[in-house]
Amino acid sequence: MAEALNPLYNLMKKQILAYGNIFVDETPVDESAPGKGKTDQGYVVTVVGGLSLNPENRFYLYFPDRKHSNSNQLLAEYKGVLHSDKYQAYQNIAYKKTLFGVLVSVISGVNLLKLKEQIQNSELLD
Repeated sequence: MAEALNPLYNLMKKQILAYGNIFVDETPVDESAPGKGKTDQGYVVTVVGGLSLNPENRFYLYFPDRKHSNSNQLLAEYKGVLHSDKYQAYQNIAYKKTLFGVLVSVISGVNLLKLKEQIQNSELLD
């Protein structure tokens, strides 16, 4: 059944990444680990995009870990504004691809002056 939904999922993902303004965040989830007698931790990544102030389009992915390669693969073709928390993988992508990474500094508690300094010192302004 899931295979039948892949074309729809891929179309949604392509459309959302084409907006040029996305929000990305990952949430840890416990999953059963058959045969281990315990649970493992994975991550559900939410990607939200759209043209409105409250974007209505979203898709979700599952990753078994927080390796930066997962984020790199997800955003390999993306060009635009990337809203995220201070997860280093997103920062690296923003700096390497000259995306404008908007860090949700109020939520993460980052000093706004420090954020301004980081942006001014980045290659984004060169």
